[in-house]
Amino acid sequence: CHFSPQEIANLGLPKDDENINLYKKYHTNSLNDTLYMDVDGYMCGDILVKTDRASMANSLELRSPFLDTDLASFCLSLPARFKVNTTEEKIVLREAYQHLWTADIRERNKQGFGSPMQNWLKEKEMKGLINSYLQNKNSKIFRYLDFENVQEFAIKNNQQAWTLLNLALWLETHSNS
Repeated sequence: CHFSPQEIANLGLPKDDENINLYKKYHTNSLNDTLYMDVDGYMCGDILVKTDRASMANSLELRSPFLDTDLASFCLSLPARFKVNTTEEKIVLREAYQHLWTADIRERNKQGFGSPMQNWLKEKEMKGLINSYLQNKNSKIFRYLDFENVQEFAIKNNQQAWTLLNLALWLETHSNS
């Protein structure tokens, strides 16, 4: 959920109680709730789908480590202090396997799978797309969203700007006149 319920309302979209409940469910102060959101949303809805498609496209059988249901449930149930602290992450895993891993593996930081979207949004071609589709009152996206409120997001080089640009491009391609 890249937009808060208030931001969604400011954009001109109708109140959606299901999205607000989802937002409240995931936006707590609990580390375990945040980690659960990562597993429930990002892993299942993004990373696992992409790895599955990429492996199938190359005729590979892929097995993601540590995703056995019982093991994953156990790990989710552990207290947060066994998972991360201010200087370490994957604490239990690192301690369990420290004697099997070399120092460079044992001590390296967690590596993500994100795209360099913030860098892309700074490129001349992307700025042109933003200008054409998010800063042009005649774009189809403004049949649904408030032009003035979109402008505060259009100038950011973040996930919100990326999401709105993708929506605008999709609407230009798929919405009827």
